[in-house]
Amino acid sequence: MLQRRSKTKVERSLTAGPGVLSIALGVTTEMNGLLLTGPQIWIEDRAVNFSEEAILTSPRIGIDYAQEHAQLPWRFRIKNHPFTSPAK
Repeated sequence: MLQRRSKTKVERSLTAGPGVLSIALGVTTEMNGLLLTGPQIWIEDRAVNFSEEAILTSPRIGIDYAQEHAQLPWRFRIKNHPFTSPAK
């Protein structure tokens, strides 16, 4: 992740936002259409749970092209988590 983001240390900006998180994880547009059940990319259930109050939502930024959908609350973060950007 550090190499992909040209960083030398782990800090908030390493994964703060959907775009930079994707870069850090090595997710590219060539992966569009792949199943999220592997083998190239997958989502695991690690049985980590958060209360509803801990999950924050806000509109995504920089997607004005989405017109009426641009303000939908499709950006998710965990409250006070050190590796997500604060809400704008």
